[in-house]
Amino acid sequence: MPKTPAIETQAERRVKYGLNVAVAIVAAIAIVVLINWISYRNFRTGDMRWDVTLTRQYSLSPLTQRVIGRLDGDYRIVTLFEDGESSHEVVRRLRDLITEYDRASARITVEQINPATEPTKIDEFKRSLHDMFKDKLQPLADANEKGIAAMERATAELEQLLEIVRLTLKDANLKARDTRSLVRLNDTERIVDARVRDYQIQLTALKSYTLAAMPNYAETRAKIRQYLEFVDANLYPALKKGLIEPVLAQIAEEYPKALFGITADGVTDSMLKLQQLITQAPKSRQAVYTDLAKAPGVPSYDALFPALAKEFPIILISPKDVKGLAMSDLFTAGENREQQMEREKWLEELKGKEFLGEERLTGALASLTMASLDPPPMVVFVATGSSLAASPKRDYKQLIDRLEGMGLRVEVWDPVNRSPFVAPDSKPKPAPRVQEGQKAVWVVLPGDPPDPNNPFAAQLPATVAGIVNDRLRKGDGVLLFAPPEIEQSDIQLSILSDPVWNLKAKYQHVVLREMVDRFGKPQPNNILEVQSFPRVHPVSKAAVDGGMKGQFAWCSPLELPETPKANVTYWPLVEVTGENLWANYGTAESVANRLPPVRGDANDITADRFLIAAAAERAATDDSPMQRLIVFTDRTFATDQFGAEEFLDQETGRTIRYTRYPANHELFVNSICWLAGLEELIATGARSQDVRRIEAMEQGKVRMLQTTLTIGMPLGVFVIGLAVWYTRRG
Repeated sequence: MPKTPAIETQAERRVKYGLNVAVAIVAAIAIVVLINWISYRNFRTGDMRWDVTLTRQYSLSPLTQRVIGRLDGDYRIVTLFEDGESSHEVVRRLRDLITEYDRASARITVEQINPATEPTKIDEFKRSLHDMFKDKLQPLADANEKGIAAMERATAELEQLLEIVRLTLKDANLKARDTRSLVRLNDTERIVDARVRDYQIQLTALKSYTLAAMPNYAETRAKIRQYLEFVDANLYPALKKGLIEPVLAQIAEEYPKALFGITADGVTDSMLKLQQLITQAPKSRQAVYTDLAKAPGVPSYDALFPALAKEFPIILISPKDVKGLAMSDLFTAGENREQQMEREKWLEELKGKEFLGEERLTGALASLTMASLDPPPMVVFVATGSSLAASPKRDYKQLIDRLEGMGLRVEVWDPVNRSPFVAPDSKPKPAPRVQEGQKAVWVVLPGDPPDPNNPFAAQLPATVAGIVNDRLRKGDGVLLFAPPEIEQSDIQLSILSDPVWNLKAKYQHVVLREMVDRFGKPQPNNILEVQSFPRVHPVSKAAVDGGMKGQFAWCSPLELPETPKANVTYWPLVEVTGENLWANYGTAESVANRLPPVRGDANDITADRFLIAAAAERAATDDSPMQRLIVFTDRTFATDQFGAEEFLDQETGRTIRYTRYPANHELFVNSICWLAGLEELIATGARSQDVRRIEAMEQGKVRMLQTTLTIGMPLGVFVIGLAVWYTRRG
């Protein structure tokens, strides 16, 4: 007979189920611990993180990642924030951004020092900054030491001068007979006495300037020079003209020796002593002036003082250099807090500005990496005109600020200054000097026709073209603007037609697109929008990777040679594609006569693709370095009209910085980087990425999202519910 299974008792069931629950709890705890351990091992450094925010708030731009990737040593970002303000949205956002830099690279270390509660740590930090520049500051420290010694001697001279004046005032005959001299001497005593007491206080303070954790050598030098120059160039000449010479003249006129020999001789002797003192003293200090002037300054060190004096300083430290920023530097039109303004109110005002934290921090890091390039690369804007897109400081201010923020040196070369305050027949100014080993990029802007009133203007295009071609042959890069037709300059033609490049700009043509207006009539349109760029070159590839679009107007077709030389390589950078395109011949003449361009001329060129920008490189040979050239046939593509615009967001009250066509400026900046040999800095910039975050969605994507939310999600829930019901029923 089969054995009857034993029936579990209630106690046995409790033990059994209790063990099952205990095992499940232990297993769950073990799984949680294991997941946390794996997360700690893999995610603590920030190497594996996902940014799911709509605005990509926790993502660094490709350019920032490039800059961080080329760091050649250990970098520190030190924030000097008070903990009481950390909860404010503006401060928290900045700290979150700085944390992203810390996570992005093991070479970056972020430190926080609270100035209110850690004064000793602040002093140690300042001493470490001073020690970085100690050797460079030593010549200035020695010059300041000599200057302080000269100040001591000058103060002693003033005390001696004061004593002579007081002794002269004690002469009884002078008091009784010469009221005018008496007034002059009394005024002199009062002025010199006040100066002596003031300078003794200043001298005591200047002697102790080296006791500070971070001595301000430049400010001390300025005070020393101000003190000495006031004595030698202001006080002494005033005493000579206002006291010594009038008193001596009056004595000669009113005090005959026969009547007042003793008094006249005594006063004369005092005046002659003063004259000798104020004549010889300045000569003895000429060597001190020379030493103070020749002692080199340390701009990086000097720039730290205004940064540390502002609210919420941020100090970036590389192995060789230091750069300081403040909270106000990270916002558009940000201003430092006024003394009478409450900090909370000031932070609220900054909250309404556009945040440019990543752009400014990345620019500071890039400029620090440039410290290894001594001297840093130079960008020279060649301005030979004053018309549209020809003035660097007027038309390219945003780009100049950005290039300087990257640590590049920017110069403007205006061979013939067209200012109304300069004579029209002035001679051409010399080109900026390129130092030995310095890389330079020459940006040749559109020019104007030669001025017939200037006899030197006729030779100007050939002179400028010769200088630029010579620098090109020596290894400098050239970015050439070659706009169409009458705007074309002989400078551009000379460079383009050089046998090395053999490029052809169809400068008598303008690329147009035929559009249909609301009445159904065809109309020519010179505004060309480009949303896709060739990926064959890093300059244009960065625009593709950034998902950016550009706009170009008034362009000429650019032709590459059919059979290029063996050592020259060409790349297309910008191509205009699509239907109804043609290059119209004689457009400038039609526009001048206020007539619309008409399609169908025998010289017109019809195609579905036109090249309007290209890069070229000539490989290095035994007798010449590598040469690089980039050509754009659009006059205005890089001007500030294609830069960032600001508008007020009515909902949030914030100032939004918006760039409609970010590819334009990115192409320019990336071209500069490539021409300067800084390919590792070619990437999508922080500003462009910020623009992409706020850009409106396309209508197709909006409709797809609406469909998904209104139909797709409810339908998905219904299907899942139906599947669950069917499973349970079965």
